[in-house]
Amino acid sequence: MISRWLLSGQRRLLVASAVAIGMCGVAAAPAAAQAQAAELSRELRSGVTAAGLRGHVARLAAIARRNGGNRAVGTAGYRASAAYVHARLRAAGLDVRYQTFRYGGSSSRNVIADYSRAGTRRLVTVGAHLDSVPAGPGANDNGSGVAAVLALAVQVARLDPSVNVRFAFWGAEEVGLVGSRSYVGRLSRRERARIALYLNLDMVGSPNFVRFVYRAEGRTRARRLRALAARNILVYALRSRRLATAAVDLGGRSDHAPFQAAGITTAGLFSGAEGVKTRRQARRFGGRAGVSYDPCYHRRCDGLANVNFRVAEQLADAAAHALAVVAVDPARLR
Repeated sequence: MISRWLLSGQRRLLVASAVAIGMCGVAAAPAAAQAQAAELSRELRSGVTAAGLRGHVARLAAIARRNGGNRAVGTAGYRASAAYVHARLRAAGLDVRYQTFRYGGSSSRNVIADYSRAGTRRLVTVGAHLDSVPAGPGANDNGSGVAAVLALAVQVARLDPSVNVRFAFWGAEEVGLVGSRSYVGRLSRRERARIALYLNLDMVGSPNFVRFVYRAEGRTRARRLRALAARNILVYALRSRRLATAAVDLGGRSDHAPFQAAGITTAGLFSGAEGVKTRRQARRFGGRAGVSYDPCYHRRCDGLANVNFRVAEQLADAAAHALAVVAVDPARLR
């Protein structure tokens, strides 16, 4: 996750949320679509396990160890990370490509994978940043998010449902969201309109976690309502399992920001970074009050042992549910 000092001021929009089951005033989906979404959600979640997430993060941590202790953009560690993700996506049968972008006087690459089976052109995009900071291996920030998106991509390909999903792994997030900004900046108006939802996963395995769900934001009331509908789907997925959630406004700190600025509906999940857990949060979520959500944030100690795979699995499950609901019936967010 990008450091706070890199950010300009962000306008915060607070939206009240009290509508059950993620409907947010949107007309109920046809029974057939609801049944299809429920079945796809169940099947996706069954393939996203703590053990599987650990396996991906372990590979990324090993890549960092072999390459100077990090996976920062512009390094051999980042290039090896991109190659690992590309190979896993290709082996799953997805249409995978690299997208080159410029930053400073250098270049790097995003990894983009497409799964297209539905008649409609509308799609869900799920993304996570692939780079770490130079100070550490980035197992939680953001190997945890990468592992979740990669697990979802492999499971979607295995199940072969009639939906359209794009899986994106961004470079240079830690130096200013460069990869995702480049991607969004190249989209035509028609391509932007095609994206029903961008779902961002950044730091989903913090050891002293809170299950944060992004606040619903947008420049217009219609955009805020669409974002609120997406947020409610995520909240419902967690609360239906009796898992507490909290709202968070990340402003421009992660890769949802370029999508949001372009008028694309965004949502996301987060388990905390350098912020300090309050007593109230400790009562609701467990863990230690007065301690950072991730004491190893942007540090050398952000290795495999720093990741809470139990909460990573819970948040990945919620992402799987939202992906299924919106990909099956994009009109749920209209």
